[in-house]
Amino acid sequence: MTMNSSKEFHINEYLFLKLEEGKTNIYVNGNLFRTCVSLILNIPTDKVEDFDEAKSIDEAAEKIGWSEEKQFERYNEYGYMLSPEEEFLGHCSNLQVWYEHRYDTRLLHYSLSFSLLSVLSHYDPVAKSVFKEELAKRYESGCESVVNFLATEFDISVYLSQEEILHIELVPEEAEILLEVESLIGGNYRFISTRVRIESPRDFVIKNKHVISICMNYCMNSSNMDKYPEIIDKLSGLKYLESLLINRNEIDYLPKSMTNLVNLIYLDLSRNAFTHIPSILKTMKSLQFVDLSNNKILDNDDVVFFKNTYIQQSPQTLLLSKRAITRMYRILEGIKSCNLQYLTEFVINFYRTDVTPPEEIFKKLLRYHRTNIEKKKGTELVHNDGIVSLK
Repeated sequence: MTMNSSKEFHINEYLFLKLEEGKTNIYVNGNLFRTCVSLILNIPTDKVEDFDEAKSIDEAAEKIGWSEEKQFERYNEYGYMLSPEEEFLGHCSNLQVWYEHRYDTRLLHYSLSFSLLSVLSHYDPVAKSVFKEELAKRYESGCESVVNFLATEFDISVYLSQEEILHIELVPEEAEILLEVESLIGGNYRFISTRVRIESPRDFVIKNKHVISICMNYCMNSSNMDKYPEIIDKLSGLKYLESLLINRNEIDYLPKSMTNLVNLIYLDLSRNAFTHIPSILKTMKSLQFVDLSNNKILDNDDVVFFKNTYIQQSPQTLLLSKRAITRMYRILEGIKSCNLQYLTEFVINFYRTDVTPPEEIFKKLLRYHRTNIEKKKGTELVHNDGIVSLK
């Protein structure tokens, strides 16, 4: 590492910084990589112990609520600013420590460390080796801001195998279940996780390293239909599963192992080959909503209710009808449901034109709720951006 009179600081043969026109610039292999914005300041000396459990600079930054905007607010509030030279020395020191600790991404903010490490990996053999290790380590850390950044900015599958990814994201037994299901489905089928909502035919949703929602549209066909019972047997091991979408798969029955999904709330069986309502649905006590629309069921009733379950058979049926709303709430009230998020998914299946269901449906549900439930139970049903919840 060297610094010359023109304020140039060399960390290694691939990485150096320059102070140019009052700004610190980072160069990789002689090319400008980025202009540094600001240093993360500052943890008060009497608060240092509060950060003992922080595993990275990112967690510490989140703890103090750091952002570039807040950084400048603090500059103005306390009346101090670092000089360009002081900022430059701070950045040089940080990157030097980062390099000396084998590019440990916990030592820099994730937006800088991973972007810089990615570019360095094209030139520096050590950076190339470390990049994959750091992706796996930080992805597994569970720090939400870091994980979301990595999922957005990098195609993780380029660097990690499907088995590595699943074992990072899930508890071991559930990772093995998904790998076995992928093998049974065959072809190039791969599950892709999301932490937000179901958006594509191959998504599963994670909460606390457990699968809570899974979508398997179009995965069954004539070549693998004989594996369907075994696939469901495997899926029945996902004890935390709340939502299962297996529509457009040409299936016409549900195996008994479905009853092992004791936390299942929402089940989408639409666009399959059912000729009757599966009786097994009557025995699934946690189930609240089932979509059987666009099957070959001869029953003329558009909507059928079991004790705990609302079953939709016609895609044209609206939840606006008084009968449907009344029975829906009898179900929800009877099972004391506090998890109504899948009601939104259910309604979305009726209205494909927009990601948010028509609010008038929820307004009617709210009106019914206020009249029949709020006074009795002291609870409140809330509609907010398409999400329905009990408050």
